[in-house]
Amino acid sequence: MSNKKNVFKTLVALTLAGVCSLFVACGKGGNGESGSSGSSDGGVFDSDAKAIVKDVYNGTHNFTAPDTDASLVSNGSCEYTIVIPENRGAQVNMAKNELVKFFAEATGVTLPVVTDGEFTDNGKGFISLGRTSLLASSGVSVDYKKLTEDGVRIKTEGKNIYLVGGGDYGTLYAVYDFLEIYFDFDVYYKDCYEINKNVKNLKLKNFDVTDIPDLEFRSNGYYQLVKDEWMYRFRVPRTYGTITFPIYEVVGDPSTSARGVHNSLNWLPKDQFYVAHHDWYNDSGTELCYTAHGNREEYEEMMQACVDKAVATLKYYDKEEFPYLRILNFTQQDNYDVCACAACSANVSKYGTNSSSLILFMNDLRTRIDAAMANLDEKYRRDDMTLTFFAYLYSETAPDAKFAEMHLNDGVSVFLATSATFDHQSSIYSDSNTEGRENLKNWGKLSNDILLWTYSTKFSHYMYPVDTYNFYGEDAYTFFAANNVKLMYNQSQVTQKGTATAWHNLKAYLDSKFEWDGTRDSAYYTEKYMNAMFGEAAPVMKEIYTAVRLQAGIVKTKYNGFSLLSSVTDLENPSFWPSFTIRQWLEKYDEAYAALETYRLSDPAAYELYKSHIDAEYLSPAYMMLVLYKNTLSAIEAATIKERFREAVKVTGITNVCETGSNQIGSFVSGL
Repeated sequence: MSNKKNVFKTLVALTLAGVCSLFVACGKGGNGESGSSGSSDGGVFDSDAKAIVKDVYNGTHNFTAPDTDASLVSNGSCEYTIVIPENRGAQVNMAKNELVKFFAEATGVTLPVVTDGEFTDNGKGFISLGRTSLLASSGVSVDYKKLTEDGVRIKTEGKNIYLVGGGDYGTLYAVYDFLEIYFDFDVYYKDCYEINKNVKNLKLKNFDVTDIPDLEFRSNGYYQLVKDEWMYRFRVPRTYGTITFPIYEVVGDPSTSARGVHNSLNWLPKDQFYVAHHDWYNDSGTELCYTAHGNREEYEEMMQACVDKAVATLKYYDKEEFPYLRILNFTQQDNYDVCACAACSANVSKYGTNSSSLILFMNDLRTRIDAAMANLDEKYRRDDMTLTFFAYLYSETAPDAKFAEMHLNDGVSVFLATSATFDHQSSIYSDSNTEGRENLKNWGKLSNDILLWTYSTKFSHYMYPVDTYNFYGEDAYTFFAANNVKLMYNQSQVTQKGTATAWHNLKAYLDSKFEWDGTRDSAYYTEKYMNAMFGEAAPVMKEIYTAVRLQAGIVKTKYNGFSLLSSVTDLENPSFWPSFTIRQWLEKYDEAYAALETYRLSDPAAYELYKSHIDAEYLSPAYMMLVLYKNTLSAIEAATIKERFREAVKVTGITNVCETGSNQIGSFVSGL
């Protein structure tokens, strides 16, 4: 879009009592014309939104959409009809609703909707959503396999526009691409998005769009927070757990535990097998031995027990009722208790890594599961299923690709959890990430599909800033895509509700952008976010953000080589956050709130929305001051900060100060 770098159009929606919405439009869009909504550059995204990256991944993000001579909207009128399939899923229904809603907000026109069974072509034009009969007879080429489930295809044929995805989610995302190309649509937060308004005239575009996510599956790292419409508009409606088979200790018995990860002892529960089969476990009984201590007879019985568990799981979660389950996780416990028996040690000596025994075991298990599936009814077979294992803690390092038997069989994937090898607070190309880069590359040589688990918060300190922006930039995401990463789960504040603070809401937005297209420019999208979220207070909030990042970077240097996840790195340390620094931030927040006064009378709804966004970020330094320096505050200072903190908690609904525990914010506020 032309001028997207310099002109920001913000539309914020305030939901009242969960029933009605009040909308406030700021910026461009009041002249009754489409202005620069894509026509001058053929629909291709602004080059300022792209960054030059060090690694190369030839992703498909083709937004060819030049104007034609025909009209889509003329003098505030549109004769087009939306056509949906007679049989459709929930995502296509949402796609229809989103298209109707936002097209009406932009143009004032509410498009009619009919099913393909009801539709009679009057020659005035239609927008086909999903796999309609109209699409089937159109001659439009759609490579569903290449698109993957989430990929987008938009094509114009004659007067008609076809929006479809590789799967139903892709059809929904096709609507968002359509809206972005026509109306500069973007979503920043649960109550904040931008769209051109008062658009009275639009040319029909000759769409030839193919938009495929660089990372096929983008797992939501804020799934208690980024939910409802927000998660769909961020294109992260699922976490990895949504597509992972739960592994019960006893399949079908809900009284026994079910786990998606750290579940090796759910596959082979000790209370069922340990007495008769000691060799299946390490000497302490805290983890499996994946060689059965070299006892071939025990190994065969162990393998059969695992096949039986897999078959029982596939039959319990049949694909007709649970079509989105794809990952059969067989993952080690959350400890360093690797088996050190002679057989496992021999594999380490031969292949150089503890992961070798896991690879041999999983390749064998997958072969046997496939053989067992061949004898099952069709509804239990899963051609798209992948058997995954963790490369984590003691097994994180990949073996050398020169060993043919270390290559993962088809249908086996590694779930690389980078707790040890990546420095998540430095650039992917920093010296501290050399080991992590090489390790991921080595896994990429062994596996066509890497599932990647990364980290971007301090789980014990949700309220404190952690600068991971240097790592989670365009270079990292392109590097991941170029090295066979297909799924990414950036674990962050997964238990947080209401809002996040310490700039984690920005992290969630940037994640949603880069996981789709790793070459998007972080500075460009950060600028967009700031202007959309804070209005007239944006310049001050940018100053605060820069200062917070600077101090968080200083804090990182004080870790003395320990990682973000290390228990040694206690962020609640006054030496990390000087009193005068936090005071300066709080004074800047006074400026930010004051900058909103222009809205208080002229646009009260905008005032409340922008203020709530500032409130979310204010929570962090206010909490730090009340925890670290409460005894240094004067009575007036303490009362002022406490009052504003209580109000911000009430407005935002934030719940957690750390990952685990209940009533955390409530207890803190009660103790003020």
